[in-house]
Amino acid sequence: MTYSIAIAFSAFGVVLGLWALSRNGICHETSFSSIMTTTRNKYLDEMTLGYSLGSAPTPQAVKELELRFGGMRDGGPEDKMRAAFGSEGDTAPWRKGQVIY
Repeated sequence: MTYSIAIAFSAFGVVLGLWALSRNGICHETSFSSIMTTTRNKYLDEMTLGYSLGSAPTPQAVKELELRFGGMRDGGPEDKMRAAFGSEGDTAPWRKGQVIY
């Protein structure tokens, strides 16, 4: 009985993961480089100016930032959209299959 429950939960987790992969159309990693590339942008640099060492306690202004993961224009010459964390006004949702740099 115990193994049946464990197998059922494992199967549920696999199905949920496959559903998320098909819905998002992309797989992500939790490596340092993956996290760094999605958290580097002008908006976050301006909002966290002076707190880059991550000292404790975290300032209230930083705690209250409301971020969303989406497409953000970086203001470059071609103004390409890249995946990044930003405010709701600075980020836009993207659709499956859209090119993000």
